[in-house]
Amino acid sequence: MKLEVIDLSSEAKGVARDNGKAIFIENAYPGEIVEVEILKSKKNFSEARMTEIIRKSEERIESVCPDFYRCNGCQFCDYKYEAQLEFKKEKVKSAFKKFAGLDISPQIVGAEDIFNYRNHIQFSVKDGIIGYIDKKNKGVFRPHNCKIAPKEYKEIINILENEKELERIKLVGIRKNYKGEIMIILVTRDDIPLNLSIYDKLFKISSHIFQNINPNPRLHYGPKSIKLLGDGEFKESILDNEFILSPTSFFQVNRVQAEKLYKIGIENLNPKSDDRVLELYSGIGTITMGYAHKVSKVIAIEYGEKAVDDAIKNAEINGVSNVDFIAGDVAEEIKKLDGFNKILLDPPRSGAGEKVISEIIRISPEIISYISCDPATLARDIKLLIESKKYKLEEIKIVDLFCMTHHVESVALLTRG
Repeated sequence: MKLEVIDLSSEAKGVARDNGKAIFIENAYPGEIVEVEILKSKKNFSEARMTEIIRKSEERIESVCPDFYRCNGCQFCDYKYEAQLEFKKEKVKSAFKKFAGLDISPQIVGAEDIFNYRNHIQFSVKDGIIGYIDKKNKGVFRPHNCKIAPKEYKEIINILENEKELERIKLVGIRKNYKGEIMIILVTRDDIPLNLSIYDKLFKISSHIFQNINPNPRLHYGPKSIKLLGDGEFKESILDNEFILSPTSFFQVNRVQAEKLYKIGIENLNPKSDDRVLELYSGIGTITMGYAHKVSKVIAIEYGEKAVDDAIKNAEINGVSNVDFIAGDVAEEIKKLDGFNKILLDPPRSGAGEKVISEIIRISPEIISYISCDPATLARDIKLLIESKKYKLEEIKIVDLFCMTHHVESVALLTRG
């Protein structure tokens, strides 16, 4: 079947139409005419595999990664970076039109370096091979030259593939901090300590080695970690503050772009010495430390108890004493609070939701700075704020943290009025 690609879906699949029915085609780009094979056909749409490019998009380039067509990690290794940014602008614009009924013109902040930006990556282990899941056969393949992983991954895999206890390891995590130090996380299902024969080789390139205990194959990491090697804490830095990172701590994978994102979120607040700020979904306090010294008081709520423990330590490290960290469900804890003139929130992909938004409206801050990793849930929540008749949307900015992928981070500024 020959089709013309007219658009990209939110997950970066080419969109064509056949008698009005949407056809989603992987690795196809707008402006292309392609030959396809239908893989799945449903009532309202079909999924197809491209078998031939008859007319190629001007934005298509030769893939920068030799494993691109078998790996699920990236969607744009054969697409010009400028076109990727345009896709992300359109993705946010489309979400706001669909879910909030708003026409917006977002700005986008691109990355200066689009390669090897990830400071945290995970590799599966299967049949003695350490690497990524092959989307064609679900096996594991060793990447030849991953364009987004820390460059040290090759040497680490070389060493681990000769380890006799590799059969016990189910996942290998690698973290790289701002000093260039490497943490290696070896995930096992049991809690019997690993006794590796290659510690000395690994320790030449890594500062910390952990064993993480995770009996749940649906998750990358479990709650328990054992330090095998390494002195002191593993620390990361952003916005001129230092943060303790455990193997399972959440920290944005693109440090340089995350700093730009957080700066915009803080600038939205326009922090002043008499402000009382409520921060929701505060994690380990990464953003909190960037503005707390400029305001009178901060209350920060985070669901994960371990993250709150880390946040308290991070406040001590950075000399911040005017923040109270609360561990609990944001939707429940926010009900107990009032008297804040500004709110900053950075919720998970599911967004804040109606319960939390209704409490924000009750508190009625003069400024809301909303950082989001999903434009659809951001648009949904902003619609609720606007419909309250209390808030207006001032601007949306996009920061590209996840180059080569369809993922997008946005920051919204709302003011009371």
